[in-house]
Amino acid sequence: MAIQLSEKQIQAGWQIVKFGDIVREVKQTTKTGLEDGLEFYVGLEHLDPQSLRIQRKGVIGDDNPSFTRLFKPGQILFGKRRCYQKKAAVADFEGICSSDIIVMEASSGKIVPELLPFIVQSDMFFDWAERTSSGSLSPRTKWKALAEFEFPLPPLARQKEVLEVLEKVEKNISIANESLSKAELIWEVLKKDLLIENFKNNGIKKKCSDVFKLTSGKSKTKVQLKEFSEFNNIPVYGGNGVNGYTDTPLIKKSVVIIGRVGEYCGNVQLVKNFCWVTDNALYTVKVSSDVDLRYLAVILKSMNLNQYKSRSGQPLVTQGVIGDLEILIPEKEFQKKIIYIYETWKSAVNNLRVKTENLLSIRQKAISQGLGLLGGAE
Repeated sequence: MAIQLSEKQIQAGWQIVKFGDIVREVKQTTKTGLEDGLEFYVGLEHLDPQSLRIQRKGVIGDDNPSFTRLFKPGQILFGKRRCYQKKAAVADFEGICSSDIIVMEASSGKIVPELLPFIVQSDMFFDWAERTSSGSLSPRTKWKALAEFEFPLPPLARQKEVLEVLEKVEKNISIANESLSKAELIWEVLKKDLLIENFKNNGIKKKCSDVFKLTSGKSKTKVQLKEFSEFNNIPVYGGNGVNGYTDTPLIKKSVVIIGRVGEYCGNVQLVKNFCWVTDNALYTVKVSSDVDLRYLAVILKSMNLNQYKSRSGQPLVTQGVIGDLEILIPEKEFQKKIIYIYETWKSAVNNLRVKTENLLSIRQKAISQGLGLLGGAE
């Protein structure tokens, strides 16, 4: 649908612009990053969805990446592969980046440069990037296509007002993300103190195969995946959570589910109700009476099972590999203490994630209403 300005917008000085008229792609390269004094590199894996900050980076001297594209502080790094992941962030250091990242910066006095990252992070821009992507397995967009993106741009005075609001929201998002990162680190400390050190006096080692048995789920072809409804209310789990719903349970008791194959192999989930499990996951069929199922889920999560996946071809973790691992089993009362601590921590983390999601939603509303990026500007 063509973008149109209202009479009020026209009188206030709004105009419809193409992205390429106010932004340029930066194509500066180097083949001698270390010799140029560069220390860091950024790949797509370092960009977090919907985050305007680059919170992780690689060290050139350690990994010797083949990247040649240069970027500088203040420039935007946009992930052009699988745009639906919404990866775009502002650099606050100098480095090199993957060829799957477009480096861009403001090129016109028509836009406040600090506002540009918010435009790039808008739903409307990512929708355009996704629609202009090509390729079935790993779709990519191109700068030429992004440059054609049209949107309404308010006058500089309005831009500064909108930017002031967005920066306040972004500050709160950063605080929430920092709290979430600290909470994740707390669990690493808890794992060491509770699941390693304290076990010296509170638990014994057992092979997983002596504590529980696993079996594979059933193929999706054996169950018809449907949307949730009154009749189709049995969740169908894969390695990454609920994939859909059905009216027939495969399992009628609580189980621990472990991702078996693909991106989520080794992922651990505790399910406390009727469910169906697909064949890309394993689930417990027998568990020793001296082990609380909730504790089993916690200890398996703490073991990072994905580290035991096969290293060639499709990532895979097998029943045999898991069965040969050893876990520590304490008395039931000590298991309950660990369950309580873990569930308290998990609740706090979930609350932080909900807060972050709410703030991201507020940011999108502020962008769309303040800049008219959903056609609803004043």
